[in-house]
Amino acid sequence: MRSSIILALLFFALNSFAAQTQLSSKSIWNPKIGETDLLQRIRDVCSRDLELGNIKTIHSCFIAELEKLKVDPEVVQFVKQTKTIGYMTDFKRVGPVDLAYVNFPFRANQNEGFYLANGTPFLIDVDDPKWADSAKTHSFFLVLQKKYPNLSIFPGDRSPSFVPQIIREPRGEIDFVFQYSLRDGCRACAHLGQLDLSFRFNSKGKFQGVIVHQVKASHEKSE
Repeated sequence: MRSSIILALLFFALNSFAAQTQLSSKSIWNPKIGETDLLQRIRDVCSRDLELGNIKTIHSCFIAELEKLKVDPEVVQFVKQTKTIGYMTDFKRVGPVDLAYVNFPFRANQNEGFYLANGTPFLIDVDDPKWADSAKTHSFFLVLQKKYPNLSIFPGDRSPSFVPQIIREPRGEIDFVFQYSLRDGCRACAHLGQLDLSFRFNSKGKFQGVIVHQVKASHEKSE
C-alpha cells in the first residue's frame, strides 16, 4: 500500500515537472512546403465541434490530428498547455521570460497572437480580455470614451514580423509592451487611437501585473 502511494506521488511529480518544462524553439510547428492544406483538413475534421462551439472538444480534436501527423512531442505538449487552441510558430529567447508567437487556427478573426512564456505564471496570453479591461479606468481612456461611447479595445499588430518593445528596468524588472487598437465599436469600425499595455515581470520572471504604458487618440499626443 505504501509503495503504491509513493509511486502515485512520484508519477504526479514527474507529470507536474513535465508540464512546466521550459519552452523552446522545439515547440515550433509550421506546415512544410506542400502541406499547406493540412490546417484546412484539420479544420474540416473538427468542423462539427467548431459549429457546436464546444471548445474543449475542438481542442482535443486538434491535438488528436496533430498526433496523427506525428509532429514532435514538444509541439503537442505546447498545444495541450494552451487554453485557446493555438500552436507555436516562432520563439524568441529573452530571459527570464520569453516570447512565443502563436497561430490560432480556429479563430474567425486575427489568427496570430503572443504568449509570454517560461515565467510565473508559465503562460500568459496577452490578448486575454481581462488585460485590456484593466485599462478602462485610465483617465485618458475615460475622456475618450465620453466622446466615443462605443469605444472598444482590440488586439493591435500580432503579425509574425512584429516585435514588442522590451524594456529592462534598473532593478531587474522587464516590461513587454504590446499595442491595442481603439475602435468605434467593432473591429472594422473607425480607428480612434492606440493603447499600449506593459506586462511587467520581476528579475526572477514572476508576473507583477499590467501597466498602462500610454493611451493616445489618433493624431493626438500620448497620455
